[in-house]
Amino acid sequence: MAINFWRKNFTSALAKARRERGLTQEKLAEQLNVYQGTVSKWKKGGSTPPLEMLEQIAEALNVPLEGLLFADVMRLSEDERLLIEDYRANPSQNQIALRTIVRSGRAQTNTETQPDE
Repeated sequence: MAINFWRKNFTSALAKARRERGLTQEKLAEQLNVYQGTVSKWKKGGSTPPLEMLEQIAEALNVPLEGLLFADVMRLSEDERLLIEDYRANPSQNQIALRTIVRSGRAQTNTETQPDE
């Protein structure tokens, strides 16, 4: 079940990213040094690329690897994606500050949705 869920997300994300970049299956296959039929099988869910190729696919399509793997699970806006990248890139002190900001926003939202007693 989990592999079918992942495969469905991957095939959808692959097709979407390829279309957005204006790449044909043939052109993508050429960039990845695979046969066009291989890309076609990925698109149809008949096979999946080897793990070591996923990063190459993401680079060729100029999308984050997470976007290919978890497209339907993890829909992030550009701002959210950049915030996550900044969070990962910054030292722990900055991460603590970011966590504090996020949690304070969550607490405020929760308070706003609570009925007055």
